[in-house]
Amino acid sequence: LSSIDYLGNGIEQQNYLFRGFTGRFCYAIMDTLYRPDMTLEQAMDAVKQCIKESKKRFVANLPNFNVLVIDKDGTHHHEDIIA
Repeated sequence: LSSIDYLGNGIEQQNYLFRGFTGRFCYAIMDTLYRPDMTLEQAMDAVKQCIKESKKRFVANLPNFNVLVIDKDGTHHHEDIIA
């Protein structure tokens, strides 16, 4: 994965990307949990931990999260997370 933010800063060759303030918490979690051979279920558990931590540290009421999976078969929508 790669990304360019609104300032033109680039991030290349990453296994996971986050944007915004709560990305700081998510990177710490994913640095611990991520493995290249994770199952979709393990990845969803890691994402749910990121959401749980973000909701604890960030004052916002965001109850629904859309999940988009990018894998060797392409891109597809996965079941939303209701937090």
